[in-house]
Amino acid sequence: MLNAQQVDSSFLTRFKEVYPYFYNQLVSSYPELTTGQLQFCAMLRLNFTTKEIANYTNISVRSVETRKNRLRKLMNIPSDVDLNKWMMDF
Repeated sequence: MLNAQQVDSSFLTRFKEVYPYFYNQLVSSYPELTTGQLQFCAMLRLNFTTKEIANYTNISVRSVETRKNRLRKLMNIPSDVDLNKWMMDF
């Protein structure tokens, strides 16, 4: 059985294979993003709901909302913009 860390690394690896343009564009536009933030962006790009992200990463819904807010701030995305849609259009 895979532990959470192995699932996380395989998730991002697979995401990079399927969406190389998105991933490379994100890394070149925001080089300061951590691996965890990149994975979070990938889940948003795949249109995961806040609850689905919380379940997948074993954190609370409130923690996911906090991460979304921090990501918005870091990437200068206005609060009136749908973050999932922004990631899908990026």
